[in-house]
Amino acid sequence: MRIELPNSGRRTSTHLKMMAASLANAIVFHWAYVTFVAPEWEFFRFTYATPSLERILLAYIGVVFPSLLLPSDIDRPSHLVLLAIYLVIYVPSQIVCALSANLANGDFVRVSLALICALVLLVASASFRWPKPRIKASSASAFAIFLVTVTVGITAYLAMMFHTQMQLVSFSDVYAQRSAFDTANTNGANGYLITWLTCVMVPALIAFGLSRHRKMLVVIAIGCQLVGYAIGAAKAVALATPIYFAVYYLVQRRTRRLGLAAIWAATGLLGGSVLFWTFMPDAGRVLCTIVSVRLFGIPGLLTEAYYRFFASNPW
Repeated sequence: MRIELPNSGRRTSTHLKMMAASLANAIVFHWAYVTFVAPEWEFFRFTYATPSLERILLAYIGVVFPSLLLPSDIDRPSHLVLLAIYLVIYVPSQIVCALSANLANGDFVRVSLALICALVLLVASASFRWPKPRIKASSASAFAIFLVTVTVGITAYLAMMFHTQMQLVSFSDVYAQRSAFDTANTNGANGYLITWLTCVMVPALIAFGLSRHRKMLVVIAIGCQLVGYAIGAAKAVALATPIYFAVYYLVQRRTRRLGLAAIWAATGLLGGSVLFWTFMPDAGRVLCTIVSVRLFGIPGLLTEAYYRFFASNPW
């Protein structure tokens, strides 16, 4: 086992580029929060109070300097996980808590420092290079049989239980499909089975099939994923499959500077959605809500809510 930080061997220019991209991301989310999120979604408990200069500086420092620990090149899946956590959870949490009217200055300092420490721990945990285990061909085949048996078994059971409600629907009709599933579901365990199928077994089967170049395993996994979507109509289930392939492709390519590009892409997506809403309010509202509220805003709001809850209920 050895330790290898994601930023080891990086040039000073790359450090500066990562810091600039992170600063731009924080500024754009700050603007999106003040312009759209807080005013339009105040009923969702997004609040805003003009922060002091010291408070907003602490938030920006908490966003920019930890970016020095982030990978600019993607060498393994843990690097993608770090980037996703940083962009979707860490940065929104720093900015939302800094702008929240519900947190006093002392509370925000504690939240900000806790977030920084948590990110450092995540980077440290992702920096360990564990020796790759040697797996015998017989063990790999046995594991493949286990994955296929469990995945297909759960899928067959769910299809048998909900075959009258199964339907591949568009995203605009998912709520009606979910309602049909909730009405037909009389056993709470079935909901857990769908979650295990679509979020655990299918991703494991796809990952194993791709890594071992077994196309049939991937085909079986995609079929089971479609059944899970046809029953529960979770949009994340439909969107997850292409993400699995994208992650595999990026990790296999060991894409250079993908970390930097990902930060700029997230910044552009966020800023573009708000601009679209600004100039075309009716047409742009849905996109702006999905990006600025659901993708980035809610994780920050949850961080604030969890802090306030546990501050009042420590035990």
